[in-house]
Amino acid sequence: MIDRFGGLDLVKVGQTIFAKKEVGLAFFVKWEDCKEVILPGRHCIQIAGWRRTAPPGMPRYTFYRHVLPIRGTVVADAKQMIDGERFWGDQVYEALEHGLYVYRVNLVQQLCSPIRSIKEYL
Repeated sequence: MIDRFGGLDLVKVGQTIFAKKEVGLAFFVKWEDCKEVILPGRHCIQIAGWRRTAPPGMPRYTFYRHVLPIRGTVVADAKQMIDGERFWGDQVYEALEHGLYVYRVNLVQQLCSPIRSIKEYL
């Protein structure tokens, strides 16, 4: 156990953090190292997350407290569910509010475009 949130234990095993309830898995986030040519010199992680019955705020809490500090750069792909799109929109907004850099990256076309406002992201 690395932490607790909303009465649930957050457990880290390898490159996965999860929480479970009596009925089964409530939340997990998994990451893997990625070194993409579009981000030369940046070591980043790509994450996949899932939640079913996690307490509100658990994904955000885990992201900022335990995932982002790993490398400081996180990459997510375009395949998102509605909750995922909302989550990443919130993270982009918050990053911009704190003066962090946000980019839209297309690995196929080798494009890296800065996002300077939430309107550009949407």
